[in-house]
Amino acid sequence: MLIVGFQTLTELTPELLAVALLGAGILAWQRDRRVGAVVAFSLAVLTRESMLVAVAALACWDVAHRPERGRDRPRRLALLAVPFLAYSAWIGVLKLRLGDWPFQHSESRLGLPGVGLVESFERTSSPLTLVAFVAIGATLCTIAAALARDDVLTWVVVAFALFTTTLGPAVWLTTSGLDRTLLPLYLFGAVAAVSALRFHVAGARLAALNHPAHGDG
Repeated sequence: MLIVGFQTLTELTPELLAVALLGAGILAWQRDRRVGAVVAFSLAVLTRESMLVAVAALACWDVAHRPERGRDRPRRLALLAVPFLAYSAWIGVLKLRLGDWPFQHSESRLGLPGVGLVESFERTSSPLTLVAFVAIGATLCTIAAALARDDVLTWVVVAFALFTTTLGPAVWLTTSGLDRTLLPLYLFGAVAAVSALRFHVAGARLAALNHPAHGDG
């Protein structure tokens, strides 16, 4: 976790701001402060476009876990479409100003699931580093999914894990590119996993107090 965040912390890259805005938006959304949440999500997306992955995951979680209340669900989903519209408008401005779409030069950054990682293992001079990144991410995802499947952070973490399978060698083979992209996965994954473990440990202790073991004698 320290390795993942070191480059981002030392260079003060936009990922820290984007993740902070995303976290604030998730908290606001869970408390039904929708306007504030949408503003935070939109700013997060404009800071780092990969935050769209988290907004999409939140929308899926909302559909799965929020009860139907007449027209309320379509309105909530329409609000979550705002960050996507904001990003679309921004890249439209860039197209008009610069003459190119931002994603025209991302061929080596994104690809078919798994292909970029396999190519990276074939080309890297430090395969253990890649193994560490993958193993830590997979462990956090597994713990969160097993113990806190209803937690919105788990949905966000799993969505980012799926997203990382599409990353190309240009991301996997550069530490700065990799830790910046995986920061939400590691940060939110750690929060979800640690919270779930603490909850289950507390539950086990409570059960032990309520049902103490009895000796044979």
